Amino acid sequence: MINRYLLELRTKSHHHKRRFALVTSAAVTGAIFVAWLSVLLPSDTHRIVAENKPVPSAEVSPENTPFNTLKRQTADAYTAMKGLFESQISSVDLQNEYDSMKTQVESGQIKLAPASPVN
Repeated sequence: MINRYLLELRTKSHHHKRRFALVTSAAVTGAIFVAWLSVLLPSDTHRIVAENKPVPSAEVSPENTPFNTLKRQTADAYTAMKGLFESQISSVDLQNEYDSMKTQVESGQIKLAPASPVN
């Protein structure tokens, strides 16, 4: 049935194809939005079995909005990546490496070649 409709859709006008695309994308977006709301909004029917007390209503606070959550997770990822690179950079002691190379050059262990002229 869907295959037949899609084959028939190819023969329709450009306006009809665009309307079909809009309706389809709106339906998929709406389904995702409903799924997101069902997870985000609390339900009063959930109870803690061990204590037999109702779960306090978890209202959507400004800290728990999707954009703030995304912002917080992005900041956490940035901090983690920054820490990863800082630990790798700090593990290379550039000053000691420089001093070691300088000592080898001054003692003659490493010979420096003169720079060739750039044409």
